[in-house]
Parts: sequence; C-alpha cells; structure tokens
Amino acid sequence: MSSEAVLTVRLVRSFEHRNFKPVVFRSVNLDQTVEEFTALVKTDVSTRAGVPPPFKKFEYDTMKIIHQAHGAKTNELVMSLEDDDKLLLREGMSLRAAGVANETELAFFRNEDYETYKANPKAVCWGVGTDMMRIPVMKELESTAAGTNSWPHVALRGARGAAPYNTLLIPSE
Repeated sequence: MSSEAVLTVRLVRSFEHRNFKPVVFRSVNLDQTVEEFTALVKTDVSTRAGVPPPFKKFEYDTMKIIHQAHGAKTNELVMSLEDDDKLLLREGMSLRAAGVANETELAFFRNEDYETYKANPKAVCWGVGTDMMRIPVMKELESTAAGTNSWPHVALRGARGAAPYNTLLIPSE
C-alpha cells in the first residue's frame, strides 16, 4: 500500500452561497497527521497562484471527507451534512487512520459556518425560486393579472436580461 496519494481539497468559503474552490494536492503522505496536512494546505493555498484572494485569506479550521474513489457521491452540491462522526478528520490521527486514501476528495471549511448551515441548510441562489426573484414576480402578477380568471404565465429572465429560461405558473384569484 503506497503512502503517497493525490487528494482534492475543496476550499469552502460559504455553504449558503455554495462558494468553493477545488485544489489538487499530489504526492501527499498519508502517514502524516491531520494537523500537519491542515498546516500544509493553509500555507500552500496562501501562496498558490490561481487561487482567488478571498480563498487565500479565509480562516479554515476543519476537514471532512466528501468522496472517495469508486464510492457513492452525495447529492449535496457543497458536501454531505451527514455522518460527521465518521467523515470529519480528527486531530491526532494520521490521514490513513482517518479514512483518507488515494483520490479522496476533502472539504476544508470553517466549523462555525458549517454548524450554522447544518442547523438551517438553506442555500441562497440567484435564480428561480429564491426570495430575490419572487418579490418582483409577485408584484408583476398583481398588476397584470388583476381581475382575470386565467392562469398567467410569467417568464423569468436570467442574468443581464438573457432570454427566459423558465416559466412560473401562478393561479390568479
């Protein structure tokens, strides 16, 4: 069994906004401790070209296994909120003892943000179905559908006035 692996670390800045950046680490020694690897990732990210400054300056403190090679992936876009007892990397353990193997994908994030998101897993999206889009749509419906007995079709537009990409059906009263 080789002691070196290729690991992908997903730097998570915001769970609510699904803001993350994957970074690949090659020739990672799986016999090093979680603390040593965390320190390595922090120093590497702060000096690595191609990583945006907000990701370089963020205060990451926790790692969790997202996916392992040939394993099932989660449907969550950022990372799974389950199995913290098995998937969170604990201090004092080696990466291998924590369950990390070659081609494992890890999330690196601030634990305080994770706990807040886990208590209320609601993502802020800039698209269909968000509070930001409902307010203008509802006002438009009130003005255009007043006094009719039909089901109005309201086309929602994408960013910068792009062509409509979805239709919202709301019954008028």
